Amino acid sequence: MQDDPRTERRRFSRADFQGTAELDWQGQRFAVQLIDLSLKGALLEPPVDWRGDTGEAGTLHLQLGEPVRIDMDVELAHLHADRAGFLCRRIDIDSLSHLRRLLELNLQDPHLAERELHQLMKDGVTRD
Repeated sequence: MQDDPRTERRRFSRADFQGTAELDWQGQRFAVQLIDLSLKGALLEPPVDWRGDTGEAGTLHLQLGEPVRIDMDVELAHLHADRAGFLCRRIDIDSLSHLRRLLELNLQDPHLAERELHQLMKDGVTRD
């Protein structure tokens, strides 16, 4: 049976986050519609003129307020119709702190974000 990213069992909780973000991809910057976020990546709705192949890399930027910003280097994990799933490959410590806090505020169990952060570090996502 083939794994389907839409039904796989997730190890990282996702926070619904409707909003606009920017994706630096292949030398261009695209406005994208963000669907949800996790410590491990993001799901977004790419613009119609965007093209990407699984395994390609870019940078996702999410401005939460001045000066709060989340920047993560991402890799395209899957692309289905109007949804693109990205894995976080590298994130700086400030962005990681902001993302963790955002998840704490959106998850019912505030300690879940802490446990997932430890799992993320164990999985080897790099941070600057």
